[in-house]
Amino acid sequence: MRFHLKGGAFVREIDQLARYIPVFILCLVVLRTVAHAAQHPVPLEKNPTSAECIGCHADKSKGKYVHSAIAMGCTTCHKVTSAKGTTLITLVSPANELCFTCHKKSGEKYLHAPYAQGDCTVCHSPHASDWPDHLLAAPQDVCMGCHVRERLKVDEQNRTATVPWG
Repeated sequence: MRFHLKGGAFVREIDQLARYIPVFILCLVVLRTVAHAAQHPVPLEKNPTSAECIGCHADKSKGKYVHSAIAMGCTTCHKVTSAKGTTLITLVSPANELCFTCHKKSGEKYLHAPYAQGDCTVCHSPHASDWPDHLLAAPQDVCMGCHVRERLKVDEQNRTATVPWG
């Protein structure tokens, strides 16, 4: 895959994106940690309704692209357990298997590594997004979050950049 550079604009854009890489990675680590299990700040009954969840977590159902699982109800993906005034929220399946309970995993020979490992939330929001395919950010920003300039082969003379994966 080659990208043509116009006045160095492409390289400058990648340099600008690269500044946000540490923040992007930190956000992913936080999202992954929170997604596994968390103590809920407010005790809940055993089977709360989705309306009760959305009452506090309205942001989970707001965006141009809302995941269809939201309409199916929060307990489609989340398990609520309460004991002695403490409520824990966990996933109904291991995080790396959860998406594949509804979405059929591709049988293609070559798969994007996070997808192959079931790490869908590295690129996609499980709730809602303002970007197509429930991406966490604009497509080029999500991709460049991992595939940054250090991996590009920039040919200044021919004003092109080649990515090592194709």
